[in-house]
Amino acid sequence: MLTSLALVEIERPTRYGKQLANHIANRVQMDEVDGGWNLHIGDGLGEIRPHEDATPTRLELRASAETPEMLARVKEVLGKHLLQFTTKLPAVTITWNDN
Repeated sequence: MLTSLALVEIERPTRYGKQLANHIANRVQMDEVDGGWNLHIGDGLGEIRPHEDATPTRLELRASAETPEMLARVKEVLGKHLLQFTTKLPAVTITWNDN
């Protein structure tokens, strides 16, 4: 299984995480889990976990898939949609770290 992690510094991570999960859930299956949401994107999995207690606050995005192509798709879906919701915030940067 291929995985990639992004820790996105963002104000109100729970608000933006929930908005992101609900938006993507219009097209894919979403599971609300303890501490966040899982999104079944194609054959991959996107995980969203807000961290309000961290300094700075952050939103954890994790992508998992069996193939590099599907991993890239999960990362693109999570990242593209998060950036759409945060245009009024100071620059939000998503840096993926592949494992």
